[in-house]
Amino acid sequence: MVAQPPDWNRPLSYRVGSPQFLAGIEVFHDFDWVETFGHDRRQFPRGQSLAQLVHNDCPAGRYPTLLLTEQDVAPSIVETEERYTVIVPLDDYLGHSIADPASTYYARMCSTPMTRLATLAEVAFSPEQLHAFLAENLSYEVLTNWANEHPAHLSILHKVSDAALDWQQATSREDAVAVLRGLVALDEQVIDAVLEYLGRFEGDAGVHHLLHRLTESAAGRASATSVLSDRLVDRIADTRRQLAAYGSLIESPDVTETDVQRFLEESPWIVGLPYVSARPRVEIPRGEIDFVLDRFDGFFDIVELKGPRDRVIVEPTEPHASRPASASAYALGPSLGGALAQAHHYRAILKQSRELSAQYGLGDTREPRILIVIGRSRDLSATAQEILRQLNLTLHRVEVLPYDILGRRTEGLLENIESLAGARSASRAGASSRPA
Repeated sequence: MVAQPPDWNRPLSYRVGSPQFLAGIEVFHDFDWVETFGHDRRQFPRGQSLAQLVHNDCPAGRYPTLLLTEQDVAPSIVETEERYTVIVPLDDYLGHSIADPASTYYARMCSTPMTRLATLAEVAFSPEQLHAFLAENLSYEVLTNWANEHPAHLSILHKVSDAALDWQQATSREDAVAVLRGLVALDEQVIDAVLEYLGRFEGDAGVHHLLHRLTESAAGRASATSVLSDRLVDRIADTRRQLAAYGSLIESPDVTETDVQRFLEESPWIVGLPYVSARPRVEIPRGEIDFVLDRFDGFFDIVELKGPRDRVIVEPTEPHASRPASASAYALGPSLGGALAQAHHYRAILKQSRELSAQYGLGDTREPRILIVIGRSRDLSATAQEILRQLNLTLHRVEVLPYDILGRRTEGLLENIESLAGARSASRAGASSRPA
């Protein structure tokens, strides 16, 4: 389980921030996220700067944490042995952050800034003050020395000069829209320009929005499916890279359940192809589920995460050399025993509860499948592996799966897809080579 949530005077909801937009840190809030921001994505206006600042300033060994509140309180820090929690009054933050949002806000609001701001950030109270600082301190010599320090600096200057020239020659937004609407067809040059424009957005927000618009029609969806099919080899290569990252993660000596949870949140397909999205730390009546996986059919399943190094089966420490150990020498690991009890308790609660969608954001339940991920198969003896296999045969809609087996399953699936794709390509090639 993850660290305890921070103490607060109101009930707190929880989510893990998007790696692209909230640095992947843990975020607690005491308001309705959708009602406040108008969406359920793991980001909020000017949140990236704030999250990155908290992440950078968090002491080693603690969880960097944001607590967003709608209450009229002063921004502050609460440090415990587990967490470095930054408490932020949201309305005040959004109303006062101007240049570099986080740096500007805390430079204004805190008599002793809680963050280790760079010199430039400390003076960036407003665009006017920043401009005044640059006008007074930025000289030809300073800029030349900075540009010569690293090739990337020179590249930035080139982009700035090109952008300045483009700005002088640019038409209005209305003119640009009129030109695009007047085009009969998109050639490569126009497409390249659109993609370059989308690249200016933070993360993949622009591309995601464009794809969403392109697939609103039946023709767009059909074209997208065709293109994704053509990109199958690239998609398999992308998946293999993510699988390699997953393998490295679970082998790390200091990996935690939270680390794996964040990874699976971004790549739920590792658990299985039916899953289209993942939600960590979902509240239910009288409890909290580690992980909910949303299926393509509108239902959901549950994942209970235990440690990659937790014991699945307790085995005799010194097996008898001449004969097998007694059956009484084996037992389920403590973490596994607790997880099995939790799994059945979850299902009983969900079966008895009503209005799950309105209260907890869960669709109608139907005896969800529960996956308990714990330990590693290679740490088990042959006897212990057989005990685990027999255990899974007796469980109903509950499966116990070691972390490394989870990765092997997906690897096997990729090999099958590659085999089928290769056979299909060979069949098409053979058909095209036959005389008409």
